[in-house]
Amino acid sequence: PVSNPTQAGAELAARFFTATSEGQANAVMDEGRARYAIVDDSLPVLVHRAEGRVTGSFNVLSEWAHVPASRFSEVYYETNAAGARSTVLLFYPEYYQTMAYRLYVHAGRAVTPQNATYVVSYENRTFADGRPYRQILASRRFVTPADADAYRASLGPGLHRIAARDP
Repeated sequence: PVSNPTQAGAELAARFFTATSEGQANAVMDEGRARYAIVDDSLPVLVHRAEGRVTGSFNVLSEWAHVPASRFSEVYYETNAAGARSTVLLFYPEYYQTMAYRLYVHAGRAVTPQNATYVVSYENRTFADGRPYRQILASRRFVTPADADAYRASLGPGLHRIAARDP
């Protein structure tokens, strides 16, 4: 084993699970002289809507791999028609490219998302206490990531991200 429950080898395993290409993942496997990867539901971010909770150790994996969690997802704020502000966890394309996601959620198969990709326009703001946050100004859903990418390119300069709302 490359890693064990005492966290020996955790950095190497985390680098594999946060790798966003087969080439990166294969290099890590070669470095660890590993031939197999074992994945379970503790690795990716999973939303349990019926229970109102989110699980997964993905952010810990990014820490062990020395990759900022913000490369994969971030919290934004949006305001509804009544003026109430709520938080939204947005997942970036890099999250869906990680080995943790690809191997557990899709069993390693290539998948093109349908009706799940958004282009989010936002601005950076600051709370009264000085903490920064991102406020969503507009959010538009697209049938395919390619459609979203084309739309984002058409927007020109500004703060626009391709993201999804569901891990």
